[in-house]
Amino acid sequence: MPEVVRDAMLAELHLTEDDVLYDLGCGDGRVLIEAYRQYGCKGVGIEIDPKTANLASRNVAAIGLADQIRIVTGNVLAYRYEGATAAAVYLYPDLVAKLAPKLARVRRVASYSHEIPGRPCRRIMVAGQYPIFISDSSTQTVAEDTWSWLESSGERGAF
Repeated sequence: MPEVVRDAMLAELHLTEDDVLYDLGCGDGRVLIEAYRQYGCKGVGIEIDPKTANLASRNVAAIGLADQIRIVTGNVLAYRYEGATAAAVYLYPDLVAKLAPKLARVRRVASYSHEIPGRPCRRIMVAGQYPIFISDSSTQTVAEDTWSWLESSGERGAF
């Protein structure tokens, strides 16, 4: 995932130090690490591949965040999302569809490339080419915003 996409997803989740961000398919852990650096929130990463989960755990430990970020090796479909206040998702569309009922418990969700079935989402184009979908169950959402994240500045730009 490009950094500008990661940054836009995290910003649109409106994270605070009171949040617990779940990163589904966390890869090397960089989304959770950046979420802690920028917003101070705790995190849980779920990664099905043991080698990749081990890499994420090592990356988290190397910068002293093992008390703030936990990496779990497992299937996102088998996990319970108790305590999650926000989620970042970068998974295949069929997996996102299967995961949608579990994500209903999570108030704020950001998904890269794929809409979350059954949830109203705002579609945002990042740097004019990367779609992200933002869902916040506590607010009214619209089908598409009329702005885009600009790659060079990380700022919103009007169309």
